[in-house]
Amino acid sequence: MASPPNEDQSKTMSGGPYPPVPGYPQPHSGYPPPPPQPPPYHGYAPPYPGYPNHPHPHHPNVYPYTAPPPAAFYSPGIYQSMPPEQGSRLSLARVILWMMIILIFGAFLMSFLTWLIFGSTIPAFRVESLTVPIFHIDNSTITGKWEANITVTNLNKKLDIFYYYAETIIFYEDDPLAMASLDPLHVGKNEKGTFVAKLSTMNAADKADDIGLKDIENDRKDGVLIFNLRMAVRGRIASGTVWRRQTSMRVFCDNLEVKFAAAHGAVGTLTNTNGS
Repeated sequence: MASPPNEDQSKTMSGGPYPPVPGYPQPHSGYPPPPPQPPPYHGYAPPYPGYPNHPHPHHPNVYPYTAPPPAAFYSPGIYQSMPPEQGSRLSLARVILWMMIILIFGAFLMSFLTWLIFGSTIPAFRVESLTVPIFHIDNSTITGKWEANITVTNLNKKLDIFYYYAETIIFYEDDPLAMASLDPLHVGKNEKGTFVAKLSTMNAADKADDIGLKDIENDRKDGVLIFNLRMAVRGRIASGTVWRRQTSMRVFCDNLEVKFAAAHGAVGTLTNTNGS
């Protein structure tokens, strides 16, 4: 005889077991059923019966422990590439350095070629004649006049020389006695030119004691005086209108021996010629 519905509900609420659900296995001894076995992986054998499943829920061959860190010598080195700005600066510096080297070498080459084409040879100076028409000492003063012809030989085959300034001084030993400025002189290629110098004592009132009076008197009595002639010249060396260069020189013509015929009042003449 069927019990009424109210009785079934009272049994359920009093703690009785629930009825089994269709399609699910029944629990044993009051425990819930074990979890279902995972499906086998393709290419791997299922776990052996009686042994626990693999601890990793996804892959059976995963190592269950933490992998050690890679060794230091296996780590690749860290190389930093050069910034593009620094590389461009180095390239610009190299270009500037090479340009400077080329310019210096070009200037040296041009100078060398100019020297080969227009190389100048130093001209030769020579005192051809020197006369002393007046030379005497009175009251500790010296009065004298000198006339000299100085020849200039241009040894250049392609260059002309033009001296626009020239000055000459007569010395006794290292003491100046007379000075004069000379006229300009042009000397052509492989030619000779002559400076004509006429000099007088710079100041007749100068005390001869300041320039060695006794030595001059002794040499004058012997009839021979030795003078030194020195020049300072400035000019231009040119090859037509193509090339010009400024030049300046100092000329030393020393040990010019002048002989007097008498101890007093005679004219002195040069006994030897001397060049620079």
